[in-house]
Parts: sequence; C-alpha cells; structure tokens
Amino acid sequence: ETLEDLFLKAERVGNKYQTTEEIAAFNQKLAAEVNKAADKIERQFPEPEGGEFVDYSQMATPVGLATKTAHRRKRR
Repeated sequence: ETLEDLFLKAERVGNKYQTTEEIAAFNQKLAAEVNKAADKIERQFPEPEGGEFVDYSQMATPVGLATKTAHRRKRR
C-alpha cells in the first residue's frame, strides 16, 4: 500500500468514531488554518502585477556548462 492509501484508510477509520458535527468542525478549522497560511505566504511572496510568465522554450544549455563538466571528468 502507498502512504496515500494508508492515510485514506486512517481517515475512514477515524470518521467512524466521529459525528458529522465533529467532522464538519474539524474541516472548518482546517480550512481556516490553510487560509491563514496562504495569506502569510501571499504577504511574503506577493504576485507581481499581471502575474509572471517564463518562456523556457527558447532556453538552451550554456556552452560553458557542457565544457566544464567534460573537463572535470577528464581530470578524475
């Protein structure tokens, strides 16, 4: 079993012993905490105006990088 499967199984078992009100209260608290974390992240790393777009399609491997790696291999 994967770790994800184990977590899902544990959640199902835990839900058997909780009322729907307890589950709803937990989910509400969890959502509030996630929103607080998202707000802090947004304040620390704000999105630039208009978003950010990086076009990697035109990037090529620098020539110097390939030659440095080849020289290092020869010296060993």
